[in-house]
Amino acid sequence: MKKSFIFGAALMCACAFGLQSCDQVDNPGAPTTDEMTYDIQAGTDLSVLVSKYAVDGVLTLPAEAEVTLSGALETTEPLTITSDEKSPAKVTFTGENAGFVIGNSLTLKNVNFDCAASTAAFITLGKNTNIVPTTVNAWGTDYDVYQIEDPIAVINCNIDNVKSYFLKDVKVNDSGVWFPTTILVDNSLVHLTPQESNNNAYFNLTSGGGFAQDLTIKNSTFYNTTEADFKYFVRWATSFTLEHATTAFGWEKNTLTHQNSTFYNVCQNGGQWGNYNGTAGKKTSYWVMENCIFWNCSTSSNVPHRFLGGKNKQETATFANNTYMTKDGVSQKDCEKYDVSGTNIDEDPKFADPANGDFHISGSKQVELGTGDPRWL
Repeated sequence: MKKSFIFGAALMCACAFGLQSCDQVDNPGAPTTDEMTYDIQAGTDLSVLVSKYAVDGVLTLPAEAEVTLSGALETTEPLTITSDEKSPAKVTFTGENAGFVIGNSLTLKNVNFDCAASTAAFITLGKNTNIVPTTVNAWGTDYDVYQIEDPIAVINCNIDNVKSYFLKDVKVNDSGVWFPTTILVDNSLVHLTPQESNNNAYFNLTSGGGFAQDLTIKNSTFYNTTEADFKYFVRWATSFTLEHATTAFGWEKNTLTHQNSTFYNVCQNGGQWGNYNGTAGKKTSYWVMENCIFWNCSTSSNVPHRFLGGKNKQETATFANNTYMTKDGVSQKDCEKYDVSGTNIDEDPKFADPANGDFHISGSKQVELGTGDPRWL
């Protein structure tokens, strides 16, 4: 692992810890446990653990380990943080700037997070990277564009108290543009607690104007327990189109997918779910929304309508077995103008205790067809 992997204060802390041996010969008072477990028990920050113990870009936390992150964990190389599938480690954010600021791919797997102390984005595509850019001409101007080839993936995680963006971008070196190939959320539970309503998006690539080739949300739940909310769930900027990405990276299509997932009170205050004029309505753009439950998400027919970027009856769109309900448990029939599959489910899914994050469903058509996040069936 290169020492440049984590920079700033985190690297200084790592060096400081390097001066203290955990070997019992040198430190007779140390417990008889491995060095990383000793550091975790001593309260070592996650950024330091990555700097000291990641092997080939992979940090494996012990089962049920409890770790803190006090600030931004910044990376320029691919990083994976993983733990035990059945007994995941827990990372508690302790500073208002805590979060992941990445300049390359990131995988978080089998780890739970409590973000309550942070007002920063959970994941930020940052200013620094070791990726070599490609230059493309768009609208008469040359731009440096940066492709993250490997996935940004959140798998089997419970992410609590996200007050800000789930994922956002900033310009690379103040001018370059991010183009992640894959953004994936799979088998994860995300509790949103925004502090105020605004024009932002939970997945927001608007600073530079790029977009993801593929964004997939599957087998997951996003739910909001506050009155405040963001306007959009996904928002790509309009500065670039697929033609620009084809020139730069050879991308032949882009996709946006929601499958077997549950969404509760997301974009509830007149929101518009999706906005991506650079790719919407294109024959090379594909939209898949299947077996999902939307409760009080956006207004009127906005979920399927804005999922398509405001385009009607798009030929490359696939819909099946979705539920669109108001906060009063009434089916939004006008969604059928845009989800024309004829498979919409009009029944109340009968969530067990949504106010406390329990979305188990019973006695409904959703149970019969197995829709929504599978964890609640």
